Amino acid sequence: MTGAAAHADLLNTDGAEYRIYKFLLRQCFGAFAEKVFHTLPPGEVFQANWHIELICDRLEHVRGGKIRRLIINLPPRGLKSMLVSVAFPAFLLGHDPRTRIIVASYGAELAGKFGADTRTVMQSRWYQDLFPATHLLGAAPAAGDFSTTLQGGRFAVSAGGPITGRGASLIVIDDPLHRDQALLHPLDTVGDSGRLLAFGSGGREQGQIAGKHISVGHLDHHAYAGPLLRGGRQQRRIGELLF
Repeated sequence: MTGAAAHADLLNTDGAEYRIYKFLLRQCFGAFAEKVFHTLPPGEVFQANWHIELICDRLEHVRGGKIRRLIINLPPRGLKSMLVSVAFPAFLLGHDPRTRIIVASYGAELAGKFGADTRTVMQSRWYQDLFPATHLLGAAPAAGDFSTTLQGGRFAVSAGGPITGRGASLIVIDDPLHRDQALLHPLDTVGDSGRLLAFGSGGREQGQIAGKHISVGHLDHHAYAGPLLRGGRQQRRIGELLF
């Protein structure tokens, strides 16, 4: 893995090295995610670890259709939200700007921040050079909900926010509950986001169509991943054994 300066230098050069680096960013989500890390403030040092490689590998399986339902439970500061809620939507929309993605989080501020970070990445010069066919709709797209010119997009929702009628090929549920709320009332206080957790994906509920589902959190499976694990559907889980 290279550092931030090396990333910037490679994108400011021409020739074979530049073309190879662009190919790597387009084809390898792990390399793309590291570039996203260096794009977002503050300028922290990227520390490569095998758990990041594992998450990136599983997300590649989600993209390729090998995994349709994935649960990731890890402690805080493991880059899980950056990988799943920020970098992965940008990567998917780069490859197919028709993709529709819903990302649910416990609060409007958090949901908006994740959306703003994805938008920052997609408006960066290197991203636009990497994916020239992907364009955001409007001169100043909103942070939470923004669409591409081909009617795809990333749509943020907080716990209790409306999702009815929004079709999506991917639903990401990233920490939809505060810890105390999750332990006391894991499903009955989170509105449509909670119903998504209970419902999973691959079906219909009040007009909602979902193809793939990723649940991300730092809580144990008794809090809110439990309903998915007990739902009788095949799940792939990256759990606490990583740390």
